[in-house]
Amino acid sequence: MSSELQFINVTPHDIQRARKSNRPLGNRNFSKWTWALSNLPAEERGAIDSLLFFVNEGQTVIRDFTAQGGPQLDDQTRMEFATDFREKTDGAFCGRFVSPEWATISESKKHFLVPGQFFFDYALGIDHAIRFGQPKTYEDLLVRASLLGGSILAAAVKIMGVSNPSYIVPAVKCGRALLIAQWLIDVRNHALKNDLWLAQEDFEATGCTIGNLRANEHSKPVTYLVRLYAHRLEQLFREASSLIPILDFDCSRVIRGLIGAAWKTVLKIQVSPELVFQENGPVSNRDQFAFKARYVLGLDEPLPFEIGSHETHKH
Repeated sequence: MSSELQFINVTPHDIQRARKSNRPLGNRNFSKWTWALSNLPAEERGAIDSLLFFVNEGQTVIRDFTAQGGPQLDDQTRMEFATDFREKTDGAFCGRFVSPEWATISESKKHFLVPGQFFFDYALGIDHAIRFGQPKTYEDLLVRASLLGGSILAAAVKIMGVSNPSYIVPAVKCGRALLIAQWLIDVRNHALKNDLWLAQEDFEATGCTIGNLRANEHSKPVTYLVRLYAHRLEQLFREASSLIPILDFDCSRVIRGLIGAAWKTVLKIQVSPELVFQENGPVSNRDQFAFKARYVLGLDEPLPFEIGSHETHKH
């Protein structure tokens, strides 16, 4: 795969067009959560669109890997998937692009002074998922969620605005919690695709199997698994609580909105674990509309922690 990469010349006009195409792609592939970006200034929103393109490229690698046999593939083929994405990332930060959309990532990184390590950590997370498959232990899961979710949220808050240089650790913890919440919310859909992200040891401890999740009926092992992770997520979000007071106003609104919506959904399935079996998952269209409406009106969803101090406005 990596030997087939072809880099192209990209003009400013190409980049401008690519920025416009990033928005509908992000809205389509991350539709359950992009409502929280609706009030961002245009420049920050454009950079976040580029970041979502980058995330989607990584997710596409995982989907293609799974569709072609995943863990059953030989080691060389598996590594080609990870190498392909890593070389695209390396190229983008050296001025070599496989598409204009990759150039928008480089431009956003430079403009907002986003540390390149965040992007390379995400690429490492893709490599980790391909190399090791389903996390074996909860500690393995925390590492993977930090690489895939924490790195991206840290990049996002750098774009949207932080008032303190010590944002990285709490941002990684927050992104980790949000991604694990998403893995829990989507646990059945992932099982239907034979693509499990929650820890293997937790499936064994709760007696839950991929068959339980693929079935069209609720079972006690699913309840045990869902409630185990719901309990853990409360602590994970508490650990991330130091992030919000050091965010600029616009950034704080986005992160509060995302945490509030994720936490409300986790509480919902903690009470009624059978909701993970709904065709479109536990987050219905009505839920999404309610989240967006409350966000636009400035009504915060409840958080699993107290905010210690006030946010600052961006000037």
